[in-house]
Amino acid sequence: VADKGTLKVINMSRPTTMLHEDYIVLDLVQDSEVPSASSVNHSLLSDGSVDTNVLSSNESTSSRSSWPPVFYVPKFPYDAELKLEKASMAYNQNGTVLIPDPKLKSTILDDLVQEIVQYKVYVSDKEMDQVAQSLIKKHPCLTERGSTTGCGGWKTSLKYKLANYRTQLRKLGCPEVTVNSLKNKPVGRCSAAFGVKKAKRAEVNFCPIYPSEETEESLEVMRNALLLDIKKRNNRELVKLKMEKTFAYRRHEIVRDAPMVEVLMARCPALFDIREVRDVFLEVVLI
Repeated sequence: VADKGTLKVINMSRPTTMLHEDYIVLDLVQDSEVPSASSVNHSLLSDGSVDTNVLSSNESTSSRSSWPPVFYVPKFPYDAELKLEKASMAYNQNGTVLIPDPKLKSTILDDLVQEIVQYKVYVSDKEMDQVAQSLIKKHPCLTERGSTTGCGGWKTSLKYKLANYRTQLRKLGCPEVTVNSLKNKPVGRCSAAFGVKKAKRAEVNFCPIYPSEETEESLEVMRNALLLDIKKRNNRELVKLKMEKTFAYRRHEIVRDAPMVEVLMARCPALFDIREVRDVFLEVVLI
């Protein structure tokens, strides 16, 4: 071998779920549990990627992408792009910055918020600063004179615009927002700023909506049925199907109520099966 530094040794006796050939995602197979070839094929595709059946089982409008290292500024409507193009020419010629009219500013903010909510509805100060910096980097004519960063006003406006958009989402029943409504706050802690629950890094299914054909009552019935199904032999496929169906229901309970582990084990013992731990992890987290 010419370059021994490129060698990689993999112990095939303990199959590992992998997302990329250089990164091990999970290794939940115990030494005493060597799966059959069929179960390995279910977890590993021929190209070495994760089985997408689990990842796509609960796709919905509330499933988001991980926050990007570089924020992408979308293309604005045609008239807005014409105004920005004309302003950019003036900026390049003599350094004149554009003071956008209310319509143009509102269009820019609306489109940026729509891009933001593809990742999360609650954004940190650092992330909002990243968005504002990306805006003036793509359109230098929007740089603000007198601002130390050149985009302080844009950052503040984006915060207010996103807060107003969350109000609209709350009225529409978006779970990620309604979980933080005052009626879900502890007694005596009815403050909008208290205990805001939001997705952590890499969480893309933080608080998904229920399946379209299900209600909270029907999912509770299914959860109770699972308590009996898990005790039956050779019932893995049915248990897995019902666990996928009740995923959103469990997430709401966990995010909203933060139950103790003992309570969660009593209400959903199937969740603590090692195979379910893997599946649920891949549902919640994007690696």
